[in-house]
Amino acid sequence: TQDKPPTPKKTPSKRPREEDADRKLQPDDFEPLALIGRGAFGEVRLVRRTDTRQIFALKSMLKSAMVAKNQVAHIKAERDMLALSEDPSIAMLYDSFQTQSHLYMVMEFLAGGDLMSLLVKLDTLPEDACKFYIAEIAQAIQAVHDHGFAHRDVKPENVGLSASGDGSWQAKLIDLGTCARCPPGGRPGRRPRPPCPPAARRSAARGC
Repeated sequence: TQDKPPTPKKTPSKRPREEDADRKLQPDDFEPLALIGRGAFGEVRLVRRTDTRQIFALKSMLKSAMVAKNQVAHIKAERDMLALSEDPSIAMLYDSFQTQSHLYMVMEFLAGGDLMSLLVKLDTLPEDACKFYIAEIAQAIQAVHDHGFAHRDVKPENVGLSASGDGSWQAKLIDLGTCARCPPGGRPGRRPRPPCPPAARRSAARGC
C-alpha cells in the first residue's frame, strides 16, 4: 500500500477570532501613544489595545469629510480589498469599526516608517536595494490586482517598511485610500465611449 501524502498545515488567520467577532470595538479600547500621520480627512495613530496590550496603527476617518470630498466609494474599496487580503506584501487589516462621526481601521503597525522617509534620510539607495524594493512593490501591486482591485496611487509615502527576521526591511503597501474595484477585463471607473459621429471625427481631424 502507498503511504498517504501528509496533510498540509493550515496557516492560522490573523483576523479576530470567531468568539471575538460579536463584540464591537470602540475608540476607548485603544490607548493612543503617538501620531503617525495626517491625511485629507483623517489621521493614523500608534495605539495600544487596552486588554491585550498589542500595538496597532489606528486609522480614523471623519465621515463628513469623506462625503464632502466624494471619497466614500474609495474608502469602501480600500476596506473591501484589505479584508480580502492576507498577503505579506500588504499591511494587514485586523479589524474595522465605526462611530456616529468616524470610521476606524485597525492596521498592522510598521516600525520602519515609510519609503519616502528612508529616501529623505539616505538621499539615495544602493542599486541592489532599489532592485529589492521595486521587486517587493511589484509583488504587492500584483497581489492587489489578484483580488480585483487597482491601487492607483503608488508612491514612496504609501510604501511602509516592516522589520524581517534577518534584520532587513520588507516593503508593504500601507495606503489604499484611492483604490478601485476593477471590472473583469477593464479599468476601474472607466466606461466605454459612445461611437463618435463621422462629422465630429472630421472636425477633430481638422482641429476645429
